[in-house]
Amino acid sequence: MSTDGGPDACGATALSIVIPTLHRRESLLETLRALDPAGCSAPWPAGAEVVVVDNAPEPELDAAELHEAGAGRLRLLHEPRPGKGHALNTAIHGGLGEVVAVLDDDMAPMPGWARAALASASAHPEIDIFAGKSHVVWPDGASVPSWGNHFLAQGLCFSVLTWDGDADREMGGNFPYPSGNHFWFRRRVLDSVGGFPTVWNPEPEFCMEARAKGHRGLLVSAITCGHRVQPELIDAGVFLDRARRVGRTQARIQFNDDRGGGVGPARLLTRKGKSLAGLALWTLRDGRARWQPEPSGVLLRARAQLRMGRYRALLVGSRSPLRGSRGPA
Repeated sequence: MSTDGGPDACGATALSIVIPTLHRRESLLETLRALDPAGCSAPWPAGAEVVVVDNAPEPELDAAELHEAGAGRLRLLHEPRPGKGHALNTAIHGGLGEVVAVLDDDMAPMPGWARAALASASAHPEIDIFAGKSHVVWPDGASVPSWGNHFLAQGLCFSVLTWDGDADREMGGNFPYPSGNHFWFRRRVLDSVGGFPTVWNPEPEFCMEARAKGHRGLLVSAITCGHRVQPELIDAGVFLDRARRVGRTQARIQFNDDRGGGVGPARLLTRKGKSLAGLALWTLRDGRARWQPEPSGVLLRARAQLRMGRYRALLVGSRSPLRGSRGPA
């Protein structure tokens, strides 16, 4: 294992698993141990590395301690600027393998996850972006709220990605982009996209722009990860805030598409009117939902906050990051 060498330190790199992390040392160590569990029938693949990006203002992690957790070759980088987009772009700037995976520091990958990710890319040379299914792993002793297992909460608050059946699905329709907590892509995508936007949730815009540039995406049913939900996320206020943020992300994606398509003033004016009407409607529904008991009240408020966040962002779209707001490649 190399803790400071680049991709060429131990030969050509086939897979780089990038893990941005902030103030979650124990969770990170658990994720590293899960990547290369003892006795796993699918051992760590040759030509793979882990790139941990410490996103704290001052370095908090020790390379030797991460080395002890296993997971093959490992590099430790530091990015003091806050935000996952900055952390991911720092890893990109440092050089990566032919396939680049992004994994959150609170994920529980299935045994052989790294080898399976590489195999999926080899099996589908026509595909450039991949993701698997993800599910919730509740904290020990957690009191799951009445709304916690609803699909809306699972997707918006707990970053779950799932679909019916065991078949793989091409990205599009109801699944336009992967969940950001575990996905992988070919390094050549960076030639088209450049890097990640420095926003709260950078992965959807990155993947949507890649797809707009002609890169196809595939959801791989057989590859799974658990999301070890942090206790602070099990809160209705956090759920509503994340719904609002996702709504703003949806608006930014729409503005990116509009900028690329050259949308004219008439359509923009029509959209402004529809956004005003939609914002008024869902503000009213949000107010009514405040008086409803759980889980219906929380779920209706989450739907309202999702749409209100989107409509507000569409009304002030000139302030939203658009194409070109990328970090270093």
